[in-house]
Amino acid sequence: MMIRRNLLAAGALLVALALSGCSVVFVPNGGPASPRADSTPASEPKSPVAEPDAPPVNPSTNAPAGDSPATKTSTVRDAVTDPTVVTCPGGTLDIDTVGATIRLEGSCEDLTVSGTSTTVIAGDIGTVVVNAPSVIVSVDTAETVRLTERAVGATVEWFSGAPEVIDDGTANIAGPAH
Repeated sequence: MMIRRNLLAAGALLVALALSGCSVVFVPNGGPASPRADSTPASEPKSPVAEPDAPPVNPSTNAPAGDSPATKTSTVRDAVTDPTVVTCPGGTLDIDTVGATIRLEGSCEDLTVSGTSTTVIAGDIGTVVVNAPSVIVSVDTAETVRLTERAVGATVEWFSGAPEVIDDGTANIAGPAH
């Protein structure tokens, strides 16, 4: 069963990466779909520089090394390169473009991913709704994770906390990052 889950997660990640590079269309606060003019690609992450007497740093996450949930690693986050960087205007964001690779800066009360084969890396989210197949979402924390009946083969991971998970879809994986 664990091998099947890993294969499904790897397959979903490969599909998302193969289709990345498309533009992103947002529907902020239920408005009409329009491209975000202020979306910019993320720059290459800089290598962490250890300060004297500073705690060790995990090079794959740039976070302090240790056993806390915030320092867990993520193959999803490690695999994402050159995402489109966005913010969450008004506390609500719907990502509905197919094959998008997104890094959401800041927190967001409601994040909905309705674009097939989309990958999202985010911070603190109130409610994550996955409403499309082959979606991958990696968040720092979430209060609620909802996978709708349209979510098939989706993966949602979190680094801290224990969100309520509602899975009405098929063959989805939702759990803490490893």
